[in-house]
Amino acid sequence: MCRAHGYPLLIHLGCRARSGDYRRLPEKYPDLKVIYAHAGIPYFGRLWSFVKGRRNVYVVLSSLYLNREYVRNAADFLGAEKCLYGTDGPYGHQGPGEDYDYGMIKGWMEALPLPERQLARVLGENFLEVAKA
Repeated sequence: MCRAHGYPLLIHLGCRARSGDYRRLPEKYPDLKVIYAHAGIPYFGRLWSFVKGRRNVYVVLSSLYLNREYVRNAADFLGAEKCLYGTDGPYGHQGPGEDYDYGMIKGWMEALPLPERQLARVLGENFLEVAKA
C-alpha cells in the first residue's frame, strides 16, 4: 500500500543484532520510501553504508537510546539529505504533571555542525519531501 500510494514506511529494526534484514525491502522495492527509526539501531554503521547509496532510504535521528555523538556521526556520514528529525514521541523527559519535553533530542539536531540550509532539511524539509505522495 505504501509503495502504491507513494507513502513512506517507517521501520523499527529492534534492539537485537539479528532482528531482521534491513536490506530486503529497499532492494526488492527500490521505489518504496523507507525510513529507519532510531538511526538504524542496532545496525548503525552497516546500515548507514547501505542507506548512503540508496535512493528513497533515510534514517530518523531520534531516540532516547541515542546520544549527541551517534546523531552527529550519522549526520556526518550520511549527509543532511538522508537524515530526518523526529521526536520519538510519546517518549521523552517528563516530570510529574508536565508534558513530554523533546528539547534534548531537538538540541542534538540544532548542535549538528551543519550550515543553516542543511539543518533546515534535517529539521523538516526532508520529511516534507519524503511524505509527498
